[in-house]
Amino acid sequence: MPVSGKNIRAVDYDPISHYIYWIEGRSHSIKRCCEVSLLANSGQPFDIAIDINGRLLFWTCS
Repeated sequence: MPVSGKNIRAVDYDPISHYIYWIEGRSHSIKRCCEVSLLANSGQPFDIAIDINGRLLFWTCS
């Protein structure tokens, strides 16, 4: 199913938890399936990557 009407900047997949993470450009947040993690006062998220060994989520801001 295509995603439309979203300002998605980056996407990554966690093969262990089977979650898809993405950065929503309009709300400046990182989302996972139906959950939202807001990044208060931390700039605008630009890119995202998952470390499947350390179970960490990394992101950069522009």
